[in-house]
Amino acid sequence: METFQLGWAQSLFVVCFSALCWVVPLAVYQRQDFPIYCCTIDQPYIEDQTVSYALCFVLCFGVAFVALAAILYCRIKGSGPRHSYVTVTDEAVAFLHGLLLASSVSEGLCAALLKRYVGRPRPHFFSRCGWNGSECTIAVEVGAYQSFPSGHSTLAFATMSFTALFCLGRLQPTKPRALWLGAHIDPRDVLLVAVLSPLGLAAWIAASRVVDHEHHVGDVVAGAALGSFWGAVFYARYFHGPFAPYEGITAAGLPRDSRLGKDAKGPAGSFLPVTEPEAPFLVPSPQGTPQDGSC
Repeated sequence: METFQLGWAQSLFVVCFSALCWVVPLAVYQRQDFPIYCCTIDQPYIEDQTVSYALCFVLCFGVAFVALAAILYCRIKGSGPRHSYVTVTDEAVAFLHGLLLASSVSEGLCAALLKRYVGRPRPHFFSRCGWNGSECTIAVEVGAYQSFPSGHSTLAFATMSFTALFCLGRLQPTKPRALWLGAHIDPRDVLLVAVLSPLGLAAWIAASRVVDHEHHVGDVVAGAALGSFWGAVFYARYFHGPFAPYEGITAAGLPRDSRLGKDAKGPAGSFLPVTEPEAPFLVPSPQGTPQDGSC
């Protein structure tokens, strides 16, 4: 049976498509006739931003890579037959594909196109154009008309929502676990906060754009919604639901013959998921208690 492969050809396609997402908006005309009296655009210009665009990339992708490394280390440390259908490399490649596509489609394509189509002035527009009360006396760059939506907010929530969902699905923090410190602390609350902490970073990055007078509040909220949407879409594309009892990459994202047996059901060559096993395979522990082999 043929299934969708996460091989070199798919990786090449993902990279090329992601690059195209960042290039296409450059050919779109930037609107510069947005009504200047529609919003507050007389805030002072702050040159030293709290989170620059480069720093935003470093923080978002850095946290994502650290989370991936921690999850894979946790899996390798406690690996068992339950996870034999998906290799560590398969899961890492699926994560990188989803992360790259979520960031490129949301920020590189959608947010960039909206910025050029809407052309909303930034809150510090008057400070940049030398406003004399009736007109601008200094020619401003096109970036001054790219307030809606916030690119920082879009990128942060796309990458961090994807990462949080991945951690949520792999660690399963709501599952019953052994108590900590002599049965006094339930680790599920701590794990739940830990796996959702990337969203806190995304919220801080988004809030900094309002504090630095780079965006209006509505710009940041729109960027957060746009990024979260695409992060969730591409997580669902590559992985099972975060609260699903069956973990791993979706059937459509698995390499050929890594999980599907000769009796697997499903139309050949389709992207439809094949028949799932009714229950995950559990590894008997030496004491006779089933364990799933995960951290």
